Amino acid sequence: MAKINKSLPRPRAMPGQQNTLVMKWYGGDIEKAILDEINAALYAAGELLILSAAAKAVRDEGTLAESGYVATKDKSGYHFDPKHYEKEVKPEIDGLAAITFAAPHAHLIEYGTVKMAAQPFFRPAFDESRREMGFVAAGFLRKAVENR
Repeated sequence: MAKINKSLPRPRAMPGQQNTLVMKWYGGDIEKAILDEINAALYAAGELLILSAAAKAVRDEGTLAESGYVATKDKSGYHFDPKHYEKEVKPEIDGLAAITFAAPHAHLIEYGTVKMAAQPFFRPAFDESRREMGFVAAGFLRKAVENR
């Protein structure tokens, strides 16, 4: 639990920060707060990437864009379709997220083949949304720490 330590010197207030409190965390409180919410933070950031990549994916029958999902140890957005999808990839430990497309031809579209030019959708989506993904994950973790 976070407690105010009045024995520590107060930092000089920066403009607009006159109400800054000096906080001291005891034990592993901050680590526990983050570990409790890390999977939710990664899942939310991954959903943002999937939405961006699906919008960039080549559309023929739509199976590629629809096959995107995020999975953490606790939660998965995977929807099985025996005709079109590969087996689910799901992390077994906390703090990891699988962000992928289950369509068996996803890698062929992304990287191309000898006979077909690459039509990347995942990497450009990652490059465009990684900053926003960081903000989303940081927002989840900030709320977890503030609510302790």
